[in-house]
Amino acid sequence: MPEKVTLPIETDRLVLRSFVDSDIDDLAALLFGDPLVLHSLPGDAKTPPDPIGRARQRVDAYRTSRAVLGCGGLAVCLRPNGHSDEPQLIGYCGLTASELRPREGELGYALTSAHWNHGLATEACRGLLQQVFSAAAIESVCAVTNRTRNPASIRVLEKLGMTYEGEVDLWDSVQLGYGLLALYRLEAGARSMPRLVERCP
Repeated sequence: MPEKVTLPIETDRLVLRSFVDSDIDDLAALLFGDPLVLHSLPGDAKTPPDPIGRARQRVDAYRTSRAVLGCGGLAVCLRPNGHSDEPQLIGYCGLTASELRPREGELGYALTSAHWNHGLATEACRGLLQQVFSAAAIESVCAVTNRTRNPASIRVLEKLGMTYEGEVDLWDSVQLGYGLLALYRLEAGARSMPRLVERCP
């Protein structure tokens, strides 16, 4: 049984916590109802067409992964500020079991388009990976993205110290018109690992 990552995870600007049931409606409205976000997120033949169904599928998959990997998905929230006493939900990040290797987690994340270009995705994933490699029973983390549809995600993965390893047809990406996906990977103990503790810009 894998050791589980201790929650919540806190970074300079964010709180990463377990999902609660009300997050499904919020993620449906904030992410899966936003055409800009949907354009950057590859789906597959099993992806529900409606925002609520897609949000529920994502949360359920991450909850299952927590039992398997020791870490699944987390709600990404902005820390409270002068305008609010509660952390504000702005997206998710997390790991599912990779289809490419045993003992590997596949990194996924999405933030509301209003919170893009502020280094928050990098900060959330960095906070998660710091905990994952010290607590969860995985040996590597991979991530895939479409270079054309989501070039910003390439920059996030590079900032995390992940290495480009080629292109793959995953999640029916070619059949569904997304094309081949760029594959990035980070090994536990890799030389790039110290970059995980740097402060996000």
